[in-house]
Amino acid sequence: MTPVKKKQEASNQPAISSTDISGIIQDIQAISGVLETHDKAIFQAIIGINILQKILIDKNIITEEEISEIAKIETEKTKQFIQNVMKAS
Repeated sequence: MTPVKKKQEASNQPAISSTDISGIIQDIQAISGVLETHDKAIFQAIIGINILQKILIDKNIITEEEISEIAKIETEKTKQFIQNVMKAS
């Protein structure tokens, strides 16, 4: 049996040059840096919120139960907001 060589078809897509690839890599690195900064900011915000909660509880300004109830209410509000945005899309 003789192997049959498959005929290559011309591609409709242009070839990507090394300059294009380099530019794409730079864009991905820039996005990566932005995401890293964003993650750090979120982490710092969470730490700050935890500290504020501890201070409020330690000074008997609010109880852990009240904070939990507030968190549940706000979580539900956020969930409803996201669902409404998704329905509108």
